[in-house]
Amino acid sequence: MLHRNAQKPAVFFAGGIGITPFRSIIKDATERRLPHRLTLFYSNRTAGSTAFLSDIESWQGRNANFRLVATITEPSADEPWKYGTGLMNAAFIKPHLEGASHAIYYLAGPPAFVTAMRAALEQLGADPDDVRTEEFSGY
Repeated sequence: MLHRNAQKPAVFFAGGIGITPFRSIIKDATERRLPHRLTLFYSNRTAGSTAFLSDIESWQGRNANFRLVATITEPSADEPWKYGTGLMNAAFIKPHLEGASHAIYYLAGPPAFVTAMRAALEQLGADPDDVRTEEFSGY
């Protein structure tokens, strides 16, 4: 569930199927025209495994407050990909967090992804009280 204080940006970190709860939140915020600034960091292994990408791109076009930052870790010449490649870490994240120093951070995905994103945010100075997590095991 999205936090109430629209003055605080929402920054989502989705690893793989961890996109599921954020898809609903972003869709709702877009349809209700909520004023929250939203940034979605979305990491997958391959372009083909990036669930809901067309929906997310559509919402980015309809919601001026929403921005997608996507990456894949196993690019292939057989699958076109117009976003970033490589692991998501503090160096990858930092340039995209401009103006989000007092954000609420939401992390969802495999346990290793959630742990890595928590460590990256800590390295970038995020307040641990502003980090919400959900781990999806066994998929």
